[in-house]
Amino acid sequence: MLFNYEKNLDFFFSKKLNQSPLFIFVGQQPNRQACMRFLKRYRSLYFLLILLSLQIACVQQAREEQSTSTIKIRESSSPASINPFYIRDEIGFYLAGQIFQPLLAIDHKSEELVGVLAESRPTISSSEEWAMIIQYELRENASFSDGSPLSFKDILYSIKANICPLINPYYNNYYQFIDSLAVDENDSSLFTFYSKEKYYLSEFTSGDYYIVAESQFDPELVLRNYSLDQLKKIQSDEDDPKIAVYSQFIQSLTFRSDSIKPLGSGAYSLGEWNSEDKISLSKKADWWGSKIQPNTFYVSKAEKLDFYFIEDVTTSLNALKNSEFDLMRSIPAKDFIALKENNDFKEKFKLQTASKFGFQYLGFNLRQEHLKYLDLRKAIAYSVPQREIIEKLYYGQAESIVSFDGDEEKDYNNYQANTDSASFYKERFDALNSNSNIKLTYAYNAGNDNRKAIGLILQEALKKINIDLSIEQYEWSVYLQKLKAGELDLFLNGFGSSSITPDLTNTLHGRSMNGGRNYFGYNDSISNNLLEQITVELDDQKRDKLYEELKLRVNRQLPLLVLMRPYDLMAFSKELKNANSYRLSPNYWAAEMSK
Repeated sequence: MLFNYEKNLDFFFSKKLNQSPLFIFVGQQPNRQACMRFLKRYRSLYFLLILLSLQIACVQQAREEQSTSTIKIRESSSPASINPFYIRDEIGFYLAGQIFQPLLAIDHKSEELVGVLAESRPTISSSEEWAMIIQYELRENASFSDGSPLSFKDILYSIKANICPLINPYYNNYYQFIDSLAVDENDSSLFTFYSKEKYYLSEFTSGDYYIVAESQFDPELVLRNYSLDQLKKIQSDEDDPKIAVYSQFIQSLTFRSDSIKPLGSGAYSLGEWNSEDKISLSKKADWWGSKIQPNTFYVSKAEKLDFYFIEDVTTSLNALKNSEFDLMRSIPAKDFIALKENNDFKEKFKLQTASKFGFQYLGFNLRQEHLKYLDLRKAIAYSVPQREIIEKLYYGQAESIVSFDGDEEKDYNNYQANTDSASFYKERFDALNSNSNIKLTYAYNAGNDNRKAIGLILQEALKKINIDLSIEQYEWSVYLQKLKAGELDLFLNGFGSSSITPDLTNTLHGRSMNGGRNYFGYNDSISNNLLEQITVELDDQKRDKLYEELKLRVNRQLPLLVLMRPYDLMAFSKELKNANSYRLSPNYWAAEMSK
């Protein structure tokens, strides 16, 4: 069907087309009758001009999109590595997560455990021989950056490398529960993990590691000659010289050189990484996962992600104000409040607060003679001015909570500052103790100004109930050593978690008093029993009920006082589309944003 130029002349004279490059080309304001005569006489030229106009418009639009497609993000520190076997920090895991993919992960938006390279969460069963049988199905058409298909051999290699202490020195203990791994003879997309241990986090852990290409990480197929059991036992170079040499090869894969790029199945490829202050990731042109959208991990709208690593806050904020970044998180509370009052800044950026998982707490050392008494711990708890701490030190950018996850029922004790309650419990303690002049210490790690300030506030508060609190500062290594040795009376610490029920065994169980993170010397038979039940309960609802009982028990026993949950304070450019903050660290998903 031919284009009827007379019928469509009104469109030709529309405001949009009047401003198009066609009329810039003609060089004058069009006259309808003159143009009609011109078009009847020069039909071919008319169509050429239309095509030229559209082509110029498309080129201009493409240039505009190209110039604004890069999303610039500020982070405070650079990753030590993005090699999946040597990642040591949060930002390293996050960047690697744009390049590589795990079988399972927690979706930022839904906060649910979802399948990434796996089609879905695995099915779990048991038998007389195996406490847990975890069955997976690999997602169809998954492939690496070079186009090679991702298959069971890559999954087998990845778990072997992760399970060997010499290859993965930092996280190998998480995978020791895997006793065997088998693939279906008729369908290699179906595979099964077997474990003789029953543990509720085994489902998550069985899929929580990046699947890498065996062809890149093990070109000589070294690990094919070892079983899982053999690899678990290789603790040092002397145990197996061949694995020792191979582990050196793994360490050499830093990906900092342009000549070696990681082969990942994720939406992005590593671009520039030639310095300590910037990493660039570019979206793959024909990514295999672009046509499926089961969860956040398959949303990849950003064409390019530039991560800038600048530790100095003042420098970062100045760059943000100049729109050198599109996104910045972990803004100090004082600066965040100032930005909220800056109208020029708010024209270009929107400020968001992200509630985090985890909490800050005041720990009591129950090994200390006086702190063994619950009444004294309650007297201290009712003396802590939580609202004052939040307002003065966090400028209101934190929420006061009572239990581990802030989801309290009416039966919880709410230890908000109350002088009468503090005095009541101190008097009850004094009635059982001849010496009512109590001397305690509060310790913090050097360089943490907030913890120091909280100690000073607590020191003044405890004077009201006749408790003398001295404040001690230690370097980080010494602070940790004293924590583990149970040498600190009162201390401030933090606990990080996720949407999955956390395993608090290493923090609260009596057997974790020496060598674990039970810095409190807390050994309660009821809590111990609840912790043990939680670890082997695979039913989510039953486990959540046990967890509620544990939270209530700890709230009443008071080995620690849950204080607050600080917000992550963030700024997003208003040019960004679909810019969301999430509770899961690092509180944003860069790939879903665009301009």
